[in-house]
Amino acid sequence: MATKKKSGASKLAVWIIVGLLMFGMIGFGAAGFNGTQRSLGKVGDKTVSISSYSTALQNEMAEFQEQIGRDITPQEMQAIGLDQRALNRVISTRALDQLVTDLGLSAGDERVREQVVEISAFQGLDGEFDREAYAEVLQRNNLKEADFETSLREDAARRILQEAVLTGVTAPEAYAKAMVAYLAETRDFSWARL
Repeated sequence: MATKKKSGASKLAVWIIVGLLMFGMIGFGAAGFNGTQRSLGKVGDKTVSISSYSTALQNEMAEFQEQIGRDITPQEMQAIGLDQRALNRVISTRALDQLVTDLGLSAGDERVREQVVEISAFQGLDGEFDREAYAEVLQRNNLKEADFETSLREDAARRILQEAVLTGVTAPEAYAKAMVAYLAETRDFSWARL
């Protein structure tokens, strides 16, 4: 019983410290005193939001704590480099998003709709998509529909790029034969002096 209270207290202390860290970062480091800035920077045209970094940092901490079987302090988190790992992950993701945009890849509206409908949190009691549940869940998580759907579209487009790179794209046989024939052609000329 005493270990549960100690574990709960240490977990609460970690979250309080992380919250204060994020408050300090938002209040003074990232936004100045006016609080209007909500991003850490940009990768190309893509903004790296503070909320995405915060989410990535919490995920990194949770994964690491699960691996070692105990809570970690913010000092340990920084010493291990979890904060930098989370920042690198967010920046890498936004760099991929910028590359996808530069290449002109995108997921269509139908694909985004399919993804939204498949999410169980947006389904009603009958198991079908419920528009009110969709709006309520997004509101509870401080998300706008357009932002959520944009993130789904970016995720899908990023997956298209990653799958293309990982699986490789083979050229059609007719194209390969035409390229070989073109490259193997020889051209002759005669030089005649007049």
